[in-house]
Amino acid sequence: MEDYTLPFWIYLAVLTVFVGGAMKKLLASQLSAAPSLVAWLGATVLVERVWALCLPAVLLLLLLLACFLYFRTRPPPAALPARGKAVLITGCDSGFGNATAKRLDALGFEVFATVLDPSGDGARDLLRTCSPRLTVLQVDITQQQQVQQALLDTQAKLGPKGLWALVNNAGVCVNFGDSELSLMENFRGCMEVNFFGTLSVTRSFLPLLRQTRGRIITISSPAGDQPFPCLAAYGASKAALNLLTNTLRHELEPWGVKVSTVLPSSFRTGCRGSRCSRTRSSTFITAAGSRLELKPPDDLRESERFYTFTLNMKSCSSDSSWNQNQDWTAAAGGGPAEPEPGLKVL
Repeated sequence: MEDYTLPFWIYLAVLTVFVGGAMKKLLASQLSAAPSLVAWLGATVLVERVWALCLPAVLLLLLLLACFLYFRTRPPPAALPARGKAVLITGCDSGFGNATAKRLDALGFEVFATVLDPSGDGARDLLRTCSPRLTVLQVDITQQQQVQQALLDTQAKLGPKGLWALVNNAGVCVNFGDSELSLMENFRGCMEVNFFGTLSVTRSFLPLLRQTRGRIITISSPAGDQPFPCLAAYGASKAALNLLTNTLRHELEPWGVKVSTVLPSSFRTGCRGSRCSRTRSSTFITAAGSRLELKPPDDLRESERFYTFTLNMKSCSSDSSWNQNQDWTAAAGGGPAEPEPGLKVL
């Protein structure tokens, strides 16, 4: 009995109805019962054949209809609740940090946006377009004194409620160039901002995050995940940052603090104008040539062309917002969300 499926029992019930009807006709009629019996048996066979052929198609059609009605009528996913939640974002002068600060402010979060230049265009734009919930803080993350002052200012405004999230966005790419030709200052500069600066901010604000069982979202780069020519200084600092973030993820798990890493692809953020590109490129070529005591040979000019091409490559997106509505939800632990193309969330 247990081996029979539901369609079999449905089929058996229909067949029983038809056969029972035929027997009833046969018993009730006294004359000419043969034609009626043949008609009933013929109808039974016909229904049995139609049932066997069409049942899978009918069931598939009903399943597709049910799926369509479910996805058509289900309510939209609930938005991440923002009331009473405070977020600190570093590097909001431009790019991802600036766009994220605007987006989270629009969602209702209390945002602390750190900028390097409080009188710059990015800071003025935030103050002009955002609500009074957003606070702009002047912070150079390589200066521990400024980081500590930002912590004190944040604590004074938040009071006892703590910090819900920290977005480590501040970073820098000092130059594009071969490792052999790059100055040691370039390597140290990238490490100072991308690694040590982020570490300093994270360590300083961890007590506020632990208080709310919050989350840390770190904006890193695919260059720290795999090697890219002429990006050794930048990639090495991001690789160190990725390892630090992965370690923090394990260390902070017992405290209930979530740690996520976002690896955006190519986006035009910050200094992207052709004048700035030429200035930085010629500085690199001149420094490399003088260090080698040679005029820039073809391979150095190739590096310059590669640098200019990389900054202006068509694959770069000019939209640095990268749909924070979905990706912030995924990184902040508000539910699964499908990452946008060119974006990797760890």
